[in-house]
Amino acid sequence: DPKSAMSDGSNALTFAIHHGRFELIDGLIEAGCPLGTCLHAAASRGEASLAKRLLKRGADPNAAERGFGFTPLSSAASRGDAAMIGILLDGGAEPDKADRNGQTPLDAAIMGGHGAAVRRLLDGGADPNRRRGKGDTPLTWAVMMGQAAIAKVLMERGADVNAPGEGGLRPLAWAVGQGQAKTAAMLLKAGADPNTEIASRERHGHFADCPKGTTVLM
Repeated sequence: DPKSAMSDGSNALTFAIHHGRFELIDGLIEAGCPLGTCLHAAASRGEASLAKRLLKRGADPNAAERGFGFTPLSSAASRGDAAMIGILLDGGAEPDKADRNGQTPLDAAIMGGHGAAVRRLLDGGADPNRRRGKGDTPLTWAVMMGQAAIAKVLMERGADVNAPGEGGLRPLAWAVGQGQAKTAAMLLKAGADPNTEIASRERHGHFADCPKGTTVLM
């Protein structure tokens, strides 16, 4: 049965893609095999021409896989595949669609340190201030991950340097707490407030010994 699928949503079409049997794709689609997460498979392999082909056949660029809810765009972002990101965005992918943990494609690109992917997502409309769930902004996340170059790009694209993240910590507090002097200087130059209180110090090991009300002074 071409319409049968595994519990994770994979089917004959995704198996064909993962095994490089692209000559079977059109026949499977015509036989009624659901497109499902076929774009995830193409994105995970970096198959640009195949992704374009699947989009033309009606594949949903915003389909979420059944596990964590990753989209094809998140798959491409996590690999740092800027070309694939462009194809998916041009095909209708939502740049800020988050998975079940609140992680967006932009977050995935930041986690991997993929600067070109970050730029392509921002060019495609990704929000530089969208929070990861109810917590950190992309800028805070970039600073936490030690991604100074990406933090610079986010600031150039309108990231709020004073937006508090999870627990109330702002990007400057993270930069200072991790000894990132150049990043801290960059944040200050961009307008970060050096007198913001360090909040929820119990939750953040870098500041656990600071007395309540401590501020970041540079």
